Amino acid sequence: MKLKLLLFLLPMLILMGCDHGFAPPDPQFGNIEATLTFIGTPPADTDQLVFAAARFKPALVTDIVTRFNEIALSSSLIAQYRANPAAAIVVRLNDIPAGLYPYAA
Repeated sequence: MKLKLLLFLLPMLILMGCDHGFAPPDPQFGNIEATLTFIGTPPADTDQLVFAAARFKPALVTDIVTRFNEIALSSSLIAQYRANPAAAIVVRLNDIPAGLYPYAA
């Protein structure tokens, strides 16, 4: 009797511990890597140059302001660009919320 109970309870406890079944859980964070090549030169008074990836396609400037938390930004790239304007710049956004980022600029 104890053996039957144990053989019943053991698989049930194992199954209860699997909250996602056999599939791995969806990742909560991810990375985006982009290679940027600039054509032309930015205006001389340019202070910042950043790469932005958004979870939406902004239609208006107000979209960017109201949904700013859905945009992943790189650190400033202006120093790298000024050091070698002809070189490609590799940008990596680490540990950003997982999901689709259909818009990049």
